[in-house]
Amino acid sequence: MRGLRTIILTALLACAGCYDDAPAPLAPQTPAPPPNLTIGELIARCGDSPTTIVQEIAIAGRVTSSDAAGNFYRSLFLQEEGRSAELLAEVDDLHLLYPPGTLLTIRLQGLTLGRRYGVLQIGTADASGIARIGSRALLERHVTPDPAAAAVPPPASLHPGEATPERCGSLVRCAPLWAVAAPDEIPEERTWRGYRRFAGPDGDTLTVYTSDYARYADAPLPAGRVALTGLLQYGPDGAGGKTFLIKMRDENDCTPLP
Repeated sequence: MRGLRTIILTALLACAGCYDDAPAPLAPQTPAPPPNLTIGELIARCGDSPTTIVQEIAIAGRVTSSDAAGNFYRSLFLQEEGRSAELLAEVDDLHLLYPPGTLLTIRLQGLTLGRRYGVLQIGTADASGIARIGSRALLERHVTPDPAAAAVPPPASLHPGEATPERCGSLVRCAPLWAVAAPDEIPEERTWRGYRRFAGPDGDTLTVYTSDYARYADAPLPAGRVALTGLLQYGPDGAGGKTFLIKMRDENDCTPLP
């Protein structure tokens, strides 16, 4: 398998397809193992090439994304101490299985790590390098939710010019911002769909990406000052280049400002 390698974390040892729908979560069958790596430590040990985990490694983090509005598809983001990872699964309505703020412990042994849009991804191996976990049964074998009350980490304040690769995947809030229209566009007819640029007071910009399948894709862009909250990524800017992106969870992640 091209580009696929196996990760052996000697330092850690010294220290320590089918498609599925998601009804209500099941009670975990086995207790969650104690995490033995932080998400930040895992990111530091993994490169960009797909990597299959053979050691008994567990991480934990709280869910910061939601697929309820359709802007995220069969994946969820989890965050711990400002560092984040994306879990890929062939399961719809993951927000019902693991609501935002749920603390998840993930057993990584047998799973594959990769990186896309600047974010560490967790899935399974395939010919292209990494794929979604193929069923709910397999997902629940690796993921254990904590029954304690959910608590979404507060978004970190971010100026458009301060975005860095290390922050990719994290929940951030940018304000104040204004939607930027291209010269040939009519601002009143612009919607959220696709790639939309926003600018701050000093002219620094960032791009917001909205899927065609998001329930608010055809809603008009705001005309005034706003605060935007979402998951930070690094990827296509819609014009042939690359840039830092914000991917909102739903329309409520855009808040008008006076």
